[in-house]
Amino acid sequence: MYTPKNHLRFSLVFLSFLGLLVLFSLKLILIQVFQSSHLAHLADKQHNYVVDLEPVRGTIYDRNLRPLAMNVSVYSLYANPRQMSDKDKTRAVTALSQTLRMDPEFLRDRLSTDKYFVWLRRKLAKPVADKVRALHLRGLDFIRESKRFYPNGPLAAHIIGFAGMDNQGLEGVELKYNKILKGEPGKALILRDARHRELMLEKNFIAPKDGSDVILTIDETIQYIAERALD
Repeated sequence: MYTPKNHLRFSLVFLSFLGLLVLFSLKLILIQVFQSSHLAHLADKQHNYVVDLEPVRGTIYDRNLRPLAMNVSVYSLYANPRQMSDKDKTRAVTALSQTLRMDPEFLRDRLSTDKYFVWLRRKLAKPVADKVRALHLRGLDFIRESKRFYPNGPLAAHIIGFAGMDNQGLEGVELKYNKILKGEPGKALILRDARHRELMLEKNFIAPKDGSDVILTIDETIQYIAERALD
């Protein structure tokens, strides 16, 4: 039998659902209209990130095309702290401090940031990079880069000069002809899934332009004889 009490209960339930419907509608409008650009930007940061692609620095030759300065492939280690749990970070600090002889406090500081990309160690040789890969540490990966190598050691060092970690000439020919040797860096937008696993190189890929070579008038053999005589 229908009573005023049942009518009151029905009205309360109806008003509750109506209130929730209005609340959800307002929240939906807030997200779709007022927060859409901000949330889209956050989603883009989570699923895409831009990586700078370093060009290969040009080779410096003597007059007989024997290399005096050249590049060798190396591997730079980076981390994605947002992808790592506290347990992952603790394991990474312990393993890397032993394998790479790194300061544990430095590693903790780098991994404590709320970023998607931080450098941990630049320009590692392939055997060392392979040791790190064998640890299977979550959230860590490598980017292939190049490192300046001088096959004759200190020979003609005062002429050739040297280049720094960032592929920038600092002294001698390396500095004088830096714009020619350095080349132009590129960029790649890397697409990731919900677990931050890399899927592919996506749109906006700009290939790096490698630097040009420089041929000097000096002769490696004559330079060696001259420096030996001076010594």
